[in-house]
Amino acid sequence: MPIRMRMLLTALTAPALAVVVGSAVPAQAAPISYTATFHAEAQVTLPDGRSAELIVDRYVGSSAATTFTEVEVDVACASARDCPNGGVGVLDLAGNEARFAPGLGRMTLAQVSMTVYGWTGRNPTQQTETPITVSAVLTANGPLTASVNRGTSCADPTATQCRSIDTSATRSATAVLTIDGVGHTGTGSMSSGRTLSVVAHR
Repeated sequence: MPIRMRMLLTALTAPALAVVVGSAVPAQAAPISYTATFHAEAQVTLPDGRSAELIVDRYVGSSAATTFTEVEVDVACASARDCPNGGVGVLDLAGNEARFAPGLGRMTLAQVSMTVYGWTGRNPTQQTETPITVSAVLTANGPLTASVNRGTSCADPTATQCRSIDTSATRSATAVLTIDGVGHTGTGSMSSGRTLSVVAHR
């Protein structure tokens, strides 16, 4: 566990571990909850002039069951009349395909397969499906901007009263978005948020 996280845990749990005056039995430790969210965006221009955007959201809960990643790819349409090879694709991942380095220094998305849904024709409009492979690397190119706040939010949604420490950070980046084996360079950004909370005694 990182030194900073150990310090935060100590600061939050110290009151809950105090010994009750006149008793040799320490108070029961309050439940601790931790959540983290990571976000990355990349914007590139394709050889035909259309734009493409990648959005990666990763949520880290207190267990593997509450940890997941969502990947979205938006490919601009060639015209306003139809969009046979553009559109939007969304993919949910349960593994570690998306990795964020400490300090938001880097984000890597391993190659995944997904489908982009577009449309064509009029009266009626027909949905189109374009299978693609996607991977990405975002590399920080600016300073890390971070903030720390103390509050009463609960990382555990079932809890109602908490003491918490919330941290957030953002960083600009250069991006390489690879679609169907072809790399495209553009701009991007990364951000993160963490909440460490202890359920308050009533």
